[in-house]
Amino acid sequence: MARVVKRKKVCKPVRWKIGEKPRGKWDAGPPSITVRGYIEGRETPVAKGTLKPHTRPGPDDVAELVAYSVAWSSVSAGSRRCGYGTKLYEMMRDIACQDGVKLQSDRERTEFSDGFWKKQAKKGRARCVEPIDWDQRDNDLLPEDATCGWYEMKETCPRDRSLAAIKKAKARLKKKRKKR
Repeated sequence: MARVVKRKKVCKPVRWKIGEKPRGKWDAGPPSITVRGYIEGRETPVAKGTLKPHTRPGPDDVAELVAYSVAWSSVSAGSRRCGYGTKLYEMMRDIACQDGVKLQSDRERTEFSDGFWKKQAKKGRARCVEPIDWDQRDNDLLPEDATCGWYEMKETCPRDRSLAAIKKAKARLKKKRKKR
């Protein structure tokens, strides 16, 4: 019987490009911002996403930015499980952070996106803003096992930009509390 040897997945460094950030005043609100991640030597991105700005009427009828939501995100099939999706969300969170607003999920999510947000909520990085009442569900654009209408990142501007570093800091704090 032949042995099957699994090859270890090689995750390469990614170079990130952020689309031009809109400046100035907008009558209908700022346009979306695109974020793309490229592996050296490839022309197509391995990860990409779009931020949709949410506004409210401000002074002099000028739109005021209140939050960004992840309108869509995608990681190419061969590049999954390399952390590119998490890094993509970190980049989008940083854009929201620069504007002093929070990052939110969209109300329409794929199973991958919903899985990401559930994981962030479980780790304490995000919170469910609007739980789903399945008896009154009106959105067919969510996975069947979705439990939340939309999520929001808890921290607007973390001091350390890495989600993993935030987790380590929380673990150290918990350990200190146990010693007391």
